[in-house]
Amino acid sequence: MTIILHIGFPKTGSSALQYGFERNRDALARAGIHYAAGPVSALAAAGGITSGNGGALARYLVPRKRPDDYDTGAFEAEFARTYLDPARPVGLISSEALSAADPQMLARFVDAVAGSRPVLVVAFVRDLYGHARSAWMQGIKRHASDRGFAAFAERIDRAPQIAQLRTFEAVLGRERIRLLHYESERNDLFGALLRAAGLAVPDLDPSLPAINRSLSGVEVEVLRACNAIHRDPALSRRVSDHLIERYPDRDSAAAVDPAVLALLEARCAEDVAWTNATFFGGGPVLKVAPAARSGDGAALLDAADVWRDVVEVLIEEIRAAKLPSARPGGGPRTEASGPAAPGAATRPPGARLGRLLRSLRGG
Repeated sequence: MTIILHIGFPKTGSSALQYGFERNRDALARAGIHYAAGPVSALAAAGGITSGNGGALARYLVPRKRPDDYDTGAFEAEFARTYLDPARPVGLISSEALSAADPQMLARFVDAVAGSRPVLVVAFVRDLYGHARSAWMQGIKRHASDRGFAAFAERIDRAPQIAQLRTFEAVLGRERIRLLHYESERNDLFGALLRAAGLAVPDLDPSLPAINRSLSGVEVEVLRACNAIHRDPALSRRVSDHLIERYPDRDSAAAVDPAVLALLEARCAEDVAWTNATFFGGGPVLKVAPAARSGDGAALLDAADVWRDVVEVLIEEIRAAKLPSARPGGGPRTEASGPAAPGAATRPPGARLGRLLRSLRGG
């Protein structure tokens, strides 16, 4: 049996791919590929966003993800029970969390857990400017950051996706890694992954939904301002999910910041050269600069319209607090809804709205 690990990298369409894996589970099974169910179905999750089916393996490979009583010695049996199907010769495991694997645990997995089963890693790598901007935006959308892009980029010493790639190359060797360039394959991520892994699925539906789109420039600035007021990751997720689900086709193109581009080119040139030499035959496949895109997502959008959406989300929060059944799934916010900032759990939604309205009035 062959084990295929799709490890991301982060911000390269993993959520859409995991949605496609679930939607095509039967077609994959008919082709001899077992994609085990994850703890949360991407088909039912809000926005289609999940972490894939690799959570159990991530806890083994990434020590910081383990509970205190975790037993690495019991994982071999857990792995077989969770990910292997004797009737199918290929096991497909997908999670961006796998990209942060500890090198010693990765080597132990290959030697002791996979054993005689071949392991193949498939990953997408993204041009560095776009990857940095997407990672910056993720902090705003999911973690209530209000930091500007230039300040975020200033903290990048080297490309994080390449640092993780070097770990896998050092442990597994070049021959067990299939690296794909995200920008070159973004119109057919599913097909590119299957081709790279040498898999054929005759009745596959390769179409993938647009999941977790980038925010437009105006949306980003409004959410940064909202985050500066509330410091509540749960609220930033609610607002960004609302904007993405209500306006899935909103233009998110943005002008390139020349200072950030110059900084990344200076600090990450060696990572780019190593990646191209090691995986792309020395050609200029991976780049720092983003591909040219027309338009600017901020040009035709009024900030007042986005603020109205923010207020709508806060009003929904108030209604959900007063009427628990109004919250999807029922009941008040729990730990499963995501962590909140210190004090956010005791801050009534009405206070949030009041603070926001006072800030908009300048008082």
